[in-house]
Amino acid sequence: MPRVPPALRPFSALRAFRRRLHNPDLAALGRMVAGGSDLAVLQPWTTSSEERYPALFDAVAGAFADRPDPRILSFGCAGGEEVRAHRRRLPDATIVGVDVNPRALERARRRDRNPLSCYLIGDRPPPGAPFDAALALAVFRHGEIERHRPDTCTPILPFAAAAATFAPLDAAIAPGGYLGWGHAHFRLADLPGGANYELVDTCGLEPSTCLYGSDGFRVEGTGPAGLFRKRA
Repeated sequence: MPRVPPALRPFSALRAFRRRLHNPDLAALGRMVAGGSDLAVLQPWTTSSEERYPALFDAVAGAFADRPDPRILSFGCAGGEEVRAHRRRLPDATIVGVDVNPRALERARRRDRNPLSCYLIGDRPPPGAPFDAALALAVFRHGEIERHRPDTCTPILPFAAAAATFAPLDAAIAPGGYLGWGHAHFRLADLPGGANYELVDTCGLEPSTCLYGSDGFRVEGTGPAGLFRKRA
């Protein structure tokens, strides 16, 4: 039988976090889930900073040096930190931030009133024109998995949930477009459509080491991280 820490049996992440941490963002997310929301929650934490991945953000901006108005998606945008970092580099870009946490999105909207920025609640990209670049950094992961490193991720973050979330993300990226990927518990190549991406630059991101396969069990090795390009 897989080894699951006793603290995770039974595991209800949001309720446990609300009791233990009294975090306002987690409390808002918990209320949303308790109210019957069917949004897929992968990573409940909203911790971020505007220059968390500066080399990767610079690489994205450099990819559009000859086209300063790309469409960029910040998938799991939290409080909009990533959006604001890209806005400084690409002032004419259309940037959409998507997150499942309503409180974090309210914070993002207060801090960024640029008409070319848009913040939406959801667990998938909005319909419409494809994006030239998307960022999914520290989204396909969970802090409890990183902390306990159980033999299986299924009680906390099932592979099926990650796959179902990644599929529409992949569909929203234009052929030849870019994907920022890192700090994930799954290898990009294992996700539906993920094998169609090639690594362009690691941008200083450390490869992921706490990884799980499609069966939900730990796998050995590392998962590449950095800026990927979708094959045409």
